Amino acid sequence: MTRDQVQLRIGVLDDDRSVAEITSQCLVHMGHIAVPYFSVPSMLSDLARRQFNAYLLDWTVGAFTVRELIAAVRAVDGDAPIAVLSGHIGIDDLVAAHIALSAKELRFLTFEKPTRIPHIAAALLSAAPAACRTAA
Repeated sequence: MTRDQVQLRIGVLDDDRSVAEITSQCLVHMGHIAVPYFSVPSMLSDLARRQFNAYLLDWTVGAFTVRELIAAVRAVDGDAPIAVLSGHIGIDDLVAAHIALSAKELRFLTFEKPTRIPHIAAALLSAAPAACRTAA
């Protein structure tokens, strides 16, 4: 990371432990701080304590979507960039419509799996207000 680059503190959520850990490791390798989570309740309980300025979330965690989690993030930090991943956008029109409506209402970026982590990190960084970026 060069002097001109900035660092995000990213909360990463996926119920597949290996995906969350590898994604976090990739983000750390790119110069960001990333903390993996494997369930919505664990991330929710840390939401007030951790000072994330960006989020990377799998849309479906267990049997639930992350819509309520995103609403909770928005209540704490209305400007934090949020990227949501889903493997259903191009497959299931009903799910795709639900994600699109939620993205409009709750203001988050959507990516279809598989997506390269550097592309997501660049989008999060571009969407991050200057005030929430940490000088590296």
